Amino acid sequence: MRVPSSALGMLVAAAALSSSGAIHRSVTARAQDAQATIPSRPDDVRSMSVPSASRSELLLVQEARRLLISAEHWNQEDDSTCLPRAHHFSIYCALKEAAPRGDAGALAAAQQEAQLVIWDIVVSKEYDHPLTDYNNDRATTFADVQRLFRWLETRVQKRLAQPRASASGTPEDDSHANPPASAADLAIAREARRLLSAPADWDSHDSRDCPAGARTFSFYCALVEASDRVAQDFVQRGAVMQEARFVVDSLAAGRKFPHRLMDFNNDPGTGYAGIEEALRLLESRLQSRLAERR
Repeated sequence: MRVPSSALGMLVAAAALSSSGAIHRSVTARAQDAQATIPSRPDDVRSMSVPSASRSELLLVQEARRLLISAEHWNQEDDSTCLPRAHHFSIYCALKEAAPRGDAGALAAAQQEAQLVIWDIVVSKEYDHPLTDYNNDRATTFADVQRLFRWLETRVQKRLAQPRASASGTPEDDSHANPPASAADLAIAREARRLLSAPADWDSHDSRDCPAGARTFSFYCALVEASDRVAQDFVQRGAVMQEARFVVDSLAAGRKFPHRLMDFNNDPGTGYAGIEEALRLLESRLQSRLAERR
């Protein structure tokens, strides 16, 4: 900003700065007020760490699923209050109600794992308070809530089956990870191919948000849906997802895809024929890897 040379100009500039400062303070105050209305809890943490599992946590998650057995029991407006003897539960309150009295560790672990599931389900949105914000999001359906608890229970069971030393910590996000393939990976690839068996099944505008109960699927979301149907879970860097990314690399033909599965799906040069070819190659490669035990 150029400083006026005249005294009058200086007075005008000072007034303008004073007004601008007042506006800034007003906007800041409104933003702080809005932030204050968001339910805030001590367990609202933004951590990628995977907690250690316990039998108590598994029983907690199973009981929370039972509490939310039908849409009539779901409270879609979580306001941070969990009433005693309630009959309607948000995601947060279902976990809290199901928690064994005095076992804060099991509740904290379940809440943390639920947050990690939500971050795998919703990619395009940044939730400040994942359990509350996902629960209250108008795009979230009861089918989504059921899927969240399905994946949550599966992940706790997987952690229980692991040696305690490897069941905690922060997972590495290696874009070149290449874990061994399993029969479940091949089944997921085949189910994804079945889901995208006709052009009308394909969604050519992927955002990497994959709602439960969808009728059309992008390449990425077909793998997410197939993972849910086959394994009741989704592993972002699992063998089937990574092999799908390697397939895209082989089909790129000079095209640059920062988000390989999404960008390949959305690229006008791919088309349904390209998706078909990618799924065919994915199934073939996983079948070969299984036969060679790699």
